[in-house]
Amino acid sequence: MKQWINIFLTAALIAIGLVACDGGRVLYSEYISVGEEYEWATDEPIRFDVEVTENKHAYELALAVRVGTGYPYDKLLLHVTEQSPSGESVRRDVEVPIRNAQGEFYGEKGFDLIDIEYILDASKEFPVFGRYSYTVEPAMPEIDPVVYVVELGMILRDVPVK
Repeated sequence: MKQWINIFLTAALIAIGLVACDGGRVLYSEYISVGEEYEWATDEPIRFDVEVTENKHAYELALAVRVGTGYPYDKLLLHVTEQSPSGESVRRDVEVPIRNAQGEFYGEKGFDLIDIEYILDASKEFPVFGRYSYTVEPAMPEIDPVVYVVELGMILRDVPVK
């Protein structure tokens, strides 16, 4: 009897997990720490290499930012450079909101860390297969290093076709 209850509970949890997943399948996910001191210098870019093996439809490309509650600014300014497999580079200036007008953090809070997911491109298309490199650098004017940045991540999700 106890075994049947365990099987039922396991099946129920799996079903709940599948229903709760409103996003697409994660094709790439990597997180990189900026270091033990939580200081990110402008001469220390973070690089993500995304291997694209299919391009049937658009994807969602997101940047995950983890900061400490001591992060003193309302936003995090970044340079994000994409290099395609053919070597073509495109740089974007990105402004990740960290706090609202009342000074409250966006994102998910846990103890002294804040996790924010910023959508870089909700319908990213990859024209060719291969390795796409993303280099992320801090771009805060006159601030070097940027303090209380703990970790950056890059996430590529399959977008459900509607």
